[in-house]
Amino acid sequence: MNPAYEESPDGGSTWIPWLWHPIPDRLSFIDCPRAVLREATFLDQRLDICARPRQERAFPPSAPATRAAWLLHSSLCGSTFLSRILSLPGTTCALREPWILRQLADWRRGLLPGPEAPQAHAVTRRTDVLLQLLNRACLPGEQLIIKPTNLANILLLDHPPTDPVLILTGTLTEFLAAVLRREESLRKMPVLGRNLALTWQEHFPSALSQQLHAALFGPAKNDCLLAAAGVWLLHQCEFAALARRSTPGRTALVTTTAMLANPLEIGRAAAHHLGITVPDAILAPHLEKQRARHAKFPRLIPYDAQARRRQAQILLHTHAAEIRRVRSEVDRWLTQGVMPATPPPLIGPRLAPDELLA
Repeated sequence: MNPAYEESPDGGSTWIPWLWHPIPDRLSFIDCPRAVLREATFLDQRLDICARPRQERAFPPSAPATRAAWLLHSSLCGSTFLSRILSLPGTTCALREPWILRQLADWRRGLLPGPEAPQAHAVTRRTDVLLQLLNRACLPGEQLIIKPTNLANILLLDHPPTDPVLILTGTLTEFLAAVLRREESLRKMPVLGRNLALTWQEHFPSALSQQLHAALFGPAKNDCLLAAAGVWLLHQCEFAALARRSTPGRTALVTTTAMLANPLEIGRAAAHHLGITVPDAILAPHLEKQRARHAKFPRLIPYDAQARRRQAQILLHTHAAEIRRVRSEVDRWLTQGVMPATPPPLIGPRLAPDELLA
Protein backbone atom coordinates (compact mmCIF):
# COMPACT_ATOMS: atom_id res chain seq x y z
CA MET A 1 0.00 0.00 0.00
CA ASN A 2 1.20 3.49 -0.87
CA PRO A 3 -0.08 5.55 2.11
CA ALA A 4 0.00 8.88 0.32
CA TYR A 5 -2.50 7.57 -2.22
CA GLU A 6 -4.76 5.54 0.06
CA GLU A 7 -7.40 6.32 2.66
CA SER A 8 -6.63 5.79 6.31
CA PRO A 9 -8.43 2.59 7.35
CA ASP A 10 -10.67 4.14 10.05
CA GLY A 11 -12.07 6.90 7.79
CA GLY A 12 -11.44 9.44 10.53
CA SER A 13 -8.36 10.88 8.87
CA THR A 14 -7.08 11.12 5.34
CA TRP A 15 -3.92 11.90 3.40
CA ILE A 16 -4.18 15.26 1.66
CA PRO A 17 -1.61 17.29 -0.31
CA TRP A 18 -0.09 19.85 2.00
CA LEU A 19 2.93 21.37 0.25
CA TRP A 20 4.26 21.42 -3.30
CA HIS A 21 8.01 21.29 -3.84
CA PRO A 22 8.23 22.71 -7.39
CA ILE A 23 11.76 21.44 -7.83
CA PRO A 24 11.92 18.41 -7.96
CA ASP A 25 8.13 18.49 -8.51
CA ARG A 26 6.97 16.51 -5.49
CA LEU A 27 4.05 16.76 -3.09
CA SER A 28 4.13 16.44 0.67
CA PHE A 29 1.03 14.69 2.00
CA ILE A 30 -0.13 14.95 5.58
CA ASP A 31 -2.34 12.50 7.46
CA CYS A 32 -4.96 14.84 8.88
CA PRO A 33 -8.20 14.17 10.79
CA ARG A 34 -11.21 15.16 8.74
CA ALA A 35 -12.63 17.03 11.73
CA VAL A 36 -9.56 19.28 11.70
CA LEU A 37 -9.88 19.89 7.97
CA ARG A 38 -13.53 20.89 8.36
CA GLU A 39 -12.89 23.25 11.24
CA ALA A 40 -9.70 24.92 10.00
CA THR A 41 -9.91 28.57 8.99
CA PHE A 42 -6.79 28.29 6.84
CA LEU A 43 -5.21 25.12 5.47
CA ASP A 44 -1.68 26.45 5.71
CA GLN A 45 1.23 26.78 8.13
CA ARG A 46 -1.05 28.44 10.70
CA LEU A 47 -2.76 25.11 11.27
CA ASP A 48 -1.07 23.28 14.13
CA ILE A 49 -0.71 19.84 12.57
CA CYS A 50 2.94 20.02 11.61
CA ALA A 51 3.75 17.03 13.80
CA ARG A 52 1.33 14.77 11.89
CA PRO A 53 2.82 11.94 9.79
CA ARG A 54 3.93 12.97 6.31
CA GLN A 55 4.69 11.27 3.03
CA GLU A 56 6.36 12.70 -0.05
CA ARG A 57 5.46 11.56 -3.55
CA ALA A 58 5.92 12.71 -7.13
CA PHE A 59 3.30 15.12 -8.48
CA PRO A 60 0.87 12.85 -10.37
CA PRO A 61 0.82 13.54 -14.13
CA SER A 62 -2.97 13.61 -14.32
CA ALA A 63 -6.16 12.84 -12.40
CA PRO A 64 -9.80 12.10 -13.20
CA ALA A 65 -12.17 15.04 -13.16
CA THR A 66 -13.45 15.99 -9.72
CA ARG A 67 -16.59 18.01 -9.11
CA ALA A 68 -15.89 21.00 -6.86
CA ALA A 69 -17.94 24.11 -6.15
CA TRP A 70 -15.97 27.34 -5.71
CA LEU A 71 -16.45 30.21 -3.27
CA LEU A 72 -14.42 33.21 -4.41
CA HIS A 73 -14.18 36.45 -2.45
CA SER A 74 -12.69 39.93 -2.35
CA SER A 75 -11.13 39.33 1.10
CA LEU A 76 -12.29 40.57 4.51
CA CYS A 77 -15.90 40.29 3.37
CA GLY A 78 -17.37 37.42 5.43
CA SER A 79 -16.36 34.56 3.16
CA THR A 80 -15.22 32.38 6.06
CA PHE A 81 -18.66 32.80 7.64
CA LEU A 82 -20.41 31.90 4.38
CA SER A 83 -18.15 28.87 3.91
CA ARG A 84 -19.09 27.65 7.39
CA ILE A 85 -22.79 28.08 6.60
CA LEU A 86 -22.26 25.90 3.53
CA SER A 87 -20.17 23.25 5.31
CA LEU A 88 -22.76 20.63 6.27
CA PRO A 89 -21.40 17.26 7.42
CA GLY A 90 -22.88 14.49 5.32
CA THR A 91 -23.71 16.91 2.50
CA THR A 92 -20.68 19.12 1.87
CA CYS A 93 -17.10 19.63 2.96
CA ALA A 94 -15.70 23.15 2.64
CA LEU A 95 -11.92 23.58 2.58
CA ARG A 96 -10.64 27.08 3.30
CA GLU A 97 -7.59 28.53 1.59
CA PRO A 98 -5.43 25.46 0.92
CA TRP A 99 -1.87 26.75 0.82
CA ILE A 100 -0.98 24.36 -1.97
CA LEU A 101 -3.32 26.22 -4.35
CA ARG A 102 -1.61 29.48 -3.39
CA GLN A 103 1.72 27.86 -4.29
CA LEU A 104 0.36 26.89 -7.70
CA ALA A 105 -0.89 30.45 -8.26
CA ASP A 106 2.50 31.89 -7.28
CA TRP A 107 4.13 29.60 -9.84
CA ARG A 108 1.61 30.80 -12.44
CA ARG A 109 2.68 34.40 -11.72
CA GLY A 110 6.37 33.57 -11.95
CA LEU A 111 6.98 34.00 -8.21
CA LEU A 112 8.05 30.37 -7.77
CA PRO A 113 10.43 28.37 -9.96
CA GLY A 114 8.83 25.29 -11.42
CA PRO A 115 9.47 22.06 -13.29
CA GLU A 116 8.00 23.48 -16.52
CA ALA A 117 6.81 26.75 -18.01
CA PRO A 118 3.70 28.00 -16.17
CA GLN A 119 1.49 27.94 -19.23
CA ALA A 120 -2.28 27.86 -18.85
CA HIS A 121 -2.70 24.20 -19.84
CA ALA A 122 -0.04 23.07 -17.36
CA VAL A 123 -1.59 25.12 -14.56
CA THR A 124 -5.05 23.73 -15.31
CA ARG A 125 -3.76 20.13 -15.35
CA ARG A 126 -2.08 20.56 -11.98
CA THR A 127 -5.13 22.29 -10.51
CA ASP A 128 -7.26 19.31 -11.56
CA VAL A 129 -4.83 16.93 -9.87
CA LEU A 130 -4.89 18.88 -6.62
CA LEU A 131 -8.69 19.05 -6.61
CA GLN A 132 -8.88 15.27 -6.96
CA LEU A 133 -6.48 14.86 -4.05
CA LEU A 134 -8.17 17.50 -1.87
CA ASN A 135 -11.47 15.73 -2.47
CA ARG A 136 -10.27 13.06 -0.01
CA ALA A 137 -11.42 15.35 2.78
CA CYS A 138 -14.99 14.49 1.77
CA LEU A 139 -16.85 11.48 3.05
CA PRO A 140 -18.87 9.44 0.52
CA GLY A 141 -21.80 11.49 -0.74
CA GLU A 142 -20.32 14.85 0.25
CA GLN A 143 -19.62 17.61 -2.25
CA LEU A 144 -16.32 19.46 -2.12
CA ILE A 145 -16.40 23.26 -1.77
CA ILE A 146 -13.14 25.16 -2.18
CA LYS A 147 -12.73 28.66 -0.75
CA PRO A 148 -9.30 29.59 -2.12
CA THR A 149 -7.22 32.52 -1.03
CA ASN A 150 -8.04 35.34 -3.42
CA LEU A 151 -4.46 35.18 -4.69
CA ALA A 152 -5.45 31.85 -6.27
CA ASN A 153 -8.32 33.28 -8.35
CA ILE A 154 -5.98 33.24 -11.34
CA LEU A 155 -6.22 29.44 -11.41
CA LEU A 156 -9.85 29.77 -12.51
CA LEU A 157 -9.23 32.59 -14.99
CA ASP A 158 -6.92 30.43 -17.11
CA HIS A 159 -9.59 27.77 -17.53
CA PRO A 160 -13.00 28.69 -16.02
CA PRO A 161 -14.55 25.68 -14.29
CA THR A 162 -17.74 24.10 -15.51
CA ASP A 163 -18.74 23.64 -11.87
CA PRO A 164 -20.63 26.45 -10.11
CA VAL A 165 -18.82 29.49 -8.74
CA LEU A 166 -20.20 31.76 -6.03
CA ILE A 167 -18.56 35.17 -5.55
CA LEU A 168 -18.81 37.17 -2.34
CA THR A 169 -17.69 40.80 -2.22
CA GLY A 170 -18.00 43.83 0.00
CA THR A 171 -18.17 47.39 -1.28
CA LEU A 172 -14.99 49.43 -1.63
CA THR A 173 -15.74 51.37 1.55
CA GLU A 174 -16.46 48.17 3.48
CA PHE A 175 -13.15 46.74 2.32
CA LEU A 176 -11.19 49.84 3.29
CA ALA A 177 -12.80 49.82 6.75
CA ALA A 178 -11.96 46.12 7.18
CA VAL A 179 -8.34 46.69 6.15
CA LEU A 180 -8.02 49.62 8.56
CA ARG A 181 -9.24 47.32 11.34
CA ARG A 182 -6.33 44.94 10.69
CA GLU A 183 -3.00 46.73 10.75
CA GLU A 184 -1.10 43.66 9.59
CA SER A 185 -3.36 43.30 6.53
CA LEU A 186 -3.01 47.01 5.77
CA ARG A 187 0.78 46.80 5.76
CA LYS A 188 0.69 43.89 3.30
CA MET A 189 -1.43 45.67 0.68
CA PRO A 190 1.35 47.21 -1.46
CA VAL A 191 3.18 43.89 -1.85
CA LEU A 192 -0.09 42.01 -2.37
CA GLY A 193 -1.12 44.47 -5.06
CA ARG A 194 2.20 44.24 -6.87
CA ASN A 195 2.07 40.44 -6.82
CA LEU A 196 -1.43 40.50 -8.29
CA ALA A 197 -0.32 43.05 -10.88
CA LEU A 198 2.09 40.55 -12.43
CA THR A 199 -0.76 39.15 -14.53
CA TRP A 200 -3.09 42.13 -14.76
CA GLN A 201 -2.02 43.24 -18.22
CA GLU A 202 -2.35 39.66 -19.46
CA HIS A 203 -5.93 39.24 -18.27
CA PHE A 204 -7.20 42.83 -18.17
CA PRO A 205 -5.51 44.90 -20.91
CA SER A 206 -7.34 48.18 -20.37
CA ALA A 207 -6.85 51.81 -19.38
CA LEU A 208 -8.02 50.94 -15.86
CA SER A 209 -5.40 48.22 -15.40
CA GLN A 210 -2.73 50.65 -16.61
CA GLN A 211 -3.87 53.16 -13.99
CA LEU A 212 -3.72 50.53 -11.27
CA HIS A 213 -0.31 49.34 -12.40
CA ALA A 214 1.04 52.91 -12.31
CA ALA A 215 -0.37 53.44 -8.80
CA LEU A 216 1.19 50.24 -7.42
CA PHE A 217 4.61 50.69 -9.02
CA GLY A 218 4.81 54.50 -9.16
CA PRO A 219 5.77 57.14 -6.59
CA ALA A 220 2.81 56.23 -4.34
CA LYS A 221 3.63 52.52 -4.35
CA ASN A 222 3.94 52.36 -0.55
CA ASP A 223 0.58 54.00 0.11
CA CYS A 224 -1.08 51.11 1.92
CA LEU A 225 -4.69 52.32 1.75
CA LEU A 226 -4.42 53.30 -1.90
CA ALA A 227 -2.92 49.89 -2.64
CA ALA A 228 -5.87 48.30 -0.85
CA ALA A 229 -8.25 50.11 -3.20
CA GLY A 230 -6.23 48.81 -6.13
CA VAL A 231 -6.40 45.25 -4.82
CA TRP A 232 -10.17 45.52 -4.40
CA LEU A 233 -10.61 46.86 -7.93
CA LEU A 234 -8.44 44.10 -9.35
CA HIS A 235 -10.65 41.51 -7.72
CA GLN A 236 -13.72 43.12 -9.30
CA CYS A 237 -11.94 42.83 -12.66
CA GLU A 238 -11.24 39.16 -11.95
CA PHE A 239 -14.87 38.46 -11.08
CA ALA A 240 -16.14 40.21 -14.21
CA ALA A 241 -13.69 38.33 -16.43
CA LEU A 242 -14.60 35.00 -14.86
CA ALA A 243 -18.31 35.65 -15.36
CA ARG A 244 -17.71 36.52 -19.04
CA ARG A 245 -15.67 33.38 -19.66
CA SER A 246 -17.82 30.93 -17.69
CA THR A 247 -20.78 28.90 -18.85
CA PRO A 248 -23.93 31.05 -18.46
CA GLY A 249 -25.65 30.45 -15.14
CA ARG A 250 -22.58 28.98 -13.42
CA THR A 251 -21.29 32.19 -11.79
CA ALA A 252 -23.25 34.30 -9.31
CA LEU A 253 -22.44 37.30 -7.10
CA VAL A 254 -23.64 38.11 -3.59
CA THR A 255 -22.66 41.10 -1.46
CA THR A 256 -21.63 41.12 2.17
CA THR A 257 -24.50 43.49 2.97
CA ALA A 258 -27.06 41.10 1.49
CA MET A 259 -25.56 38.09 3.29
CA LEU A 260 -25.53 39.76 6.70
CA ALA A 261 -29.03 41.18 6.25
CA ASN A 262 -30.61 37.80 5.52
CA PRO A 263 -28.13 34.93 5.97
CA LEU A 264 -30.77 32.19 5.81
CA GLU A 265 -32.11 33.38 2.47
CA ILE A 266 -28.59 33.77 1.11
CA GLY A 267 -27.54 30.41 2.52
CA ARG A 268 -30.53 28.76 0.88
CA ALA A 269 -29.88 30.45 -2.47
CA ALA A 270 -26.14 29.75 -2.30
CA ALA A 271 -26.73 26.07 -1.61
CA HIS A 272 -29.12 25.87 -4.56
CA HIS A 273 -26.64 27.62 -6.86
CA LEU A 274 -23.85 25.25 -5.83
CA GLY A 275 -26.06 22.22 -6.44
CA ILE A 276 -26.53 21.36 -2.75
CA THR A 277 -29.82 20.02 -1.47
CA VAL A 278 -30.42 20.91 2.18
CA PRO A 279 -33.80 21.44 3.89
CA ASP A 280 -34.37 24.51 6.07
CA ALA A 281 -34.86 22.20 9.05
CA ILE A 282 -31.14 21.42 8.82
CA LEU A 283 -29.82 24.70 7.41
CA ALA A 284 -31.53 27.05 9.89
CA PRO A 285 -30.16 25.57 13.16
CA HIS A 286 -26.76 25.09 11.54
CA LEU A 287 -26.78 28.77 10.57
CA GLU A 288 -27.69 29.90 14.07
CA LYS A 289 -24.77 27.92 15.45
CA GLN A 290 -22.40 29.67 13.04
CA ARG A 291 -23.80 33.12 13.84
CA ALA A 292 -23.04 32.64 17.53
CA ARG A 293 -19.31 32.16 17.06
CA HIS A 294 -16.45 33.99 15.43
CA ALA A 295 -15.96 32.62 11.90
CA LYS A 296 -12.16 32.75 11.94
CA PHE A 297 -11.65 31.83 15.61
CA PRO A 298 -14.69 29.71 16.44
CA ARG A 299 -13.21 28.07 19.51
CA LEU A 300 -11.89 31.24 21.11
CA ILE A 301 -13.98 34.32 20.45
CA PRO A 302 -17.77 34.71 20.59
CA TYR A 303 -19.15 36.80 17.76
CA ASP A 304 -20.93 40.08 18.48
CA ALA A 305 -22.41 41.50 15.26
CA GLN A 306 -23.48 44.77 16.87
CA ALA A 307 -20.02 45.38 18.31
CA ARG A 308 -18.49 44.70 14.88
CA ARG A 309 -20.83 47.23 13.24
CA ARG A 310 -20.02 49.86 15.88
CA GLN A 311 -16.31 49.28 15.37
CA ALA A 312 -16.69 49.74 11.61
CA GLN A 313 -18.61 53.00 12.11
CA ILE A 314 -15.89 54.33 14.43
CA LEU A 315 -13.18 53.46 11.93
CA LEU A 316 -15.05 55.13 9.08
CA HIS A 317 -15.44 58.28 11.18
CA THR A 318 -11.84 58.28 12.41
CA HIS A 319 -10.33 57.71 8.99
CA ALA A 320 -12.90 59.67 6.97
CA ALA A 321 -10.32 62.04 5.45
CA GLU A 322 -8.05 59.16 4.35
CA ILE A 323 -10.96 57.28 2.82
CA ARG A 324 -12.13 60.38 0.95
CA ARG A 325 -8.62 60.83 -0.43
CA VAL A 326 -8.49 57.24 -1.67
CA ARG A 327 -12.01 57.39 -3.08
CA SER A 328 -11.05 60.55 -4.97
CA GLU A 329 -8.07 58.75 -6.48
CA VAL A 330 -10.24 55.79 -7.46
CA ASP A 331 -12.66 58.19 -9.16
CA ARG A 332 -9.70 59.60 -11.09
CA TRP A 333 -8.70 56.10 -12.20
CA LEU A 334 -12.21 55.47 -13.39
CA THR A 335 -12.31 58.63 -15.51
CA GLN A 336 -9.72 56.93 -17.71
CA GLY A 337 -11.04 53.39 -17.37
CA VAL A 338 -14.32 51.61 -16.84
CA MET A 339 -15.53 49.92 -13.68
CA PRO A 340 -16.07 46.29 -14.75
CA ALA A 341 -19.59 44.93 -15.00
CA THR A 342 -20.77 42.92 -12.02
CA PRO A 343 -21.44 39.18 -12.44
CA PRO A 344 -25.06 37.96 -12.44
CA PRO A 345 -26.65 38.22 -8.97
CA LEU A 346 -27.36 35.27 -6.72
CA ILE A 347 -30.72 36.85 -5.87
CA GLY A 348 -32.44 40.13 -6.74
CA PRO A 349 -31.59 42.61 -9.50
CA ARG A 350 -28.16 42.89 -11.02
CA LEU A 351 -25.97 45.48 -9.32
CA ALA A 352 -24.76 48.47 -11.25
CA PRO A 353 -20.95 48.65 -11.05
CA ASP A 354 -21.07 52.00 -9.23
CA GLU A 355 -23.12 50.45 -6.42
CA LEU A 356 -20.04 48.55 -5.27
CA LEU A 357 -18.11 51.80 -5.00
CA ALA A 358 -20.46 53.07 -2.28
